[in-house]
Amino acid sequence: MPSRRKTAFTLIELLVVIAIIALLVSILLPSLNRAKELAKRVACASNLSGMGKSAILYSNSYEGNFPLAPAVMYDGESYDNWSGAVGNFRDVEPSSTDNNVSVMSSMWLLVREGYCTPKMFICSSTSEDTEDDYTDTSGTVQDVSLLWDFKSYSNFSYSFQMPYNQDQFVPSVDSLVSVAYGADMSPFFDTSNGLVDGSITLVNKDNAAYQTNNSKNHTQEGQNVVYMDSHVKWSKHANAGVDGDHIYTRYVGTADRTIGQISNALAVREEDDSMLVH
Repeated sequence: MPSRRKTAFTLIELLVVIAIIALLVSILLPSLNRAKELAKRVACASNLSGMGKSAILYSNSYEGNFPLAPAVMYDGESYDNWSGAVGNFRDVEPSSTDNNVSVMSSMWLLVREGYCTPKMFICSSTSEDTEDDYTDTSGTVQDVSLLWDFKSYSNFSYSFQMPYNQDQFVPSVDSLVSVAYGADMSPFFDTSNGLVDGSITLVNKDNAAYQTNNSKNHTQEGQNVVYMDSHVKWSKHANAGVDGDHIYTRYVGTADRTIGQISNALAVREEDDSMLVH
């Protein structure tokens, strides 16, 4: 009876199989990465929606006003020389005379009062940010009631409507619902010091370089935007506000709202303008 011969892959056949597998991986991997990014965008949108709803709930206890840190700031004083600094008041409550309170300090009130968790302020599409750990400036874990601001920019992935606008156009339940309340973090600030990064040119969606004005959270492909009524929309460009308003800049009067202006010493001066900062 003839003996059976064992069959096996030849070296050439093995190399062909490996090549086919490598080809399939190269085809499928971008699709898998894209699917992961889209899932992260959905999670990011959920964060912003939750913060928008939390601000509305918060307003029920504060005469319809969204978070404003501290509450005594709602007294008609001017905060046009806001500096953009963060962490100065981590352990100390700001007074009504402080002009350099971060916008993040306002949003921290949602954590202090239990409406949000620190994790909600982290966009999963960015690997640079980490959840706030409730430690004070000396590194000691504290009760949330003893903290008045996020510890650093690395604990915060979003920008919100500038709230220090004297007694006008303060974010509230009476704000125009089509005005942007928050979005993925503005690209115009240096997160090491909170100051405006002047290296980025302001442009609108009609400019070929429009993506340079998008948030860096999602590889500058666009940003999630939450509006005053807490609904969220994905926008491929920064002109996501009223009549094409640039959501990260301010405009006044007859200025071009699709481009606007940005600095550390500006306040919102139009009812339908968004200027999302942090």
